[in-house]
Amino acid sequence: MIGVMSNDLHQLAFHFKGTEMLPESPKSYGLLFWLFFACFSALLLTAFITIIIRHRQIVRKNTFLALPPVLLLGVFLVLNMFDLTPRLCGIKLWQLGEMFTFCMIAFLEICIAIRVIPANTDYEKLFALSDLPAVILDEGGTVRYSSSECRYPFPDSENTMVMRHTISGGSIVWAVDVEPLNVLNRELAETAQRIDARNAYLSEEAKIKKEKAEAESRNRIYDEITRIVRPQLAQIGAILEEPGRSFDGKLPAISVLCAYIKRRSNMELLASQGTLPFDELSLAIRESLSYVRTLGVNTAVNVSGAGIYPANMLIAAYERVESVLETSLDSITDLMIFTKAESGEISTRMMLRAGALTLPPMDNKRGDSYSESISVTKDDQDMILSFVFREGGGEI
Repeated sequence: MIGVMSNDLHQLAFHFKGTEMLPESPKSYGLLFWLFFACFSALLLTAFITIIIRHRQIVRKNTFLALPPVLLLGVFLVLNMFDLTPRLCGIKLWQLGEMFTFCMIAFLEICIAIRVIPANTDYEKLFALSDLPAVILDEGGTVRYSSSECRYPFPDSENTMVMRHTISGGSIVWAVDVEPLNVLNRELAETAQRIDARNAYLSEEAKIKKEKAEAESRNRIYDEITRIVRPQLAQIGAILEEPGRSFDGKLPAISVLCAYIKRRSNMELLASQGTLPFDELSLAIRESLSYVRTLGVNTAVNVSGAGIYPANMLIAAYERVESVLETSLDSITDLMIFTKAESGEISTRMMLRAGALTLPPMDNKRGDSYSESISVTKDDQDMILSFVFREGGGEI
């Protein structure tokens, strides 16, 4: 058997016609396989003959009833050996392992049926030796069989349960000692009470920890938001302190900064999972332009596309738009913004007209999850800025 299982080392059991040594590959049999087959068949035949010889005096007339399963197994072995197993649509109708098991079970069952292999004997002796307190009664209630040291009738108490089951010709009665079960139930009840108390304590402790963690998380987010919008807050303070300018005149510029603070804070709160929908960027741009319009600027916005993108990528796109707006508020007269989301890429184009255009410092950014490319075209009064952000940090 070891030689057959290690056939790929020596090729003495199976000779494969191709290079693939797979179960369905064309093959022929070598000397080692025939030795194994002869040994295996001899063992099966020896087992059959041994059983027949030892018990030929007991059931001489029925001895050869056990022969058909053995012969059938031989037929299956020969068919499989020469690859003659019938097939249906290319699938074998049976597998050798399954038929071997079926024939062996049939052989053993026939041996039991013709009493070559003893079965169903001396049950009354086994019952008498049983430690379970039980008796078998006839239909009149008379004890026919009793287990060892059994006292019938059994006492029925808190720690003893008497069980009864009807059988053919009478009934069986037995006693079950339930004292360990009662003790276990009491211990379980006490343990359950302790667990309930412990769970209540742990639940309250977990609730407090959760509230504390949520408060700490909120504080961290609020601190981060304050840090992010601190420049805009400083600009609002500076605008409010400007002399010679009415509050109504200051309000539009303040509104633009407040719109950014609101939308940027909202983005920070929604970005806890690391992603944001493209709609959040489009809403932020639309709201900022609605306040830019209060400065008398002609504005228009066109948004297309949808999808979920890395949060820092959308935030970077909005910050680019805001930085251009903040540096051009005093001189801008016309503004149109086109933004589009498509195939993992966000492109934003700003078309501006102003008396004197001033741009903030602009360098290409590269984050952990995105990359950016910037292009600028301008003349004396008009400027076109394009910002392209690509998800994944690849080259643009």
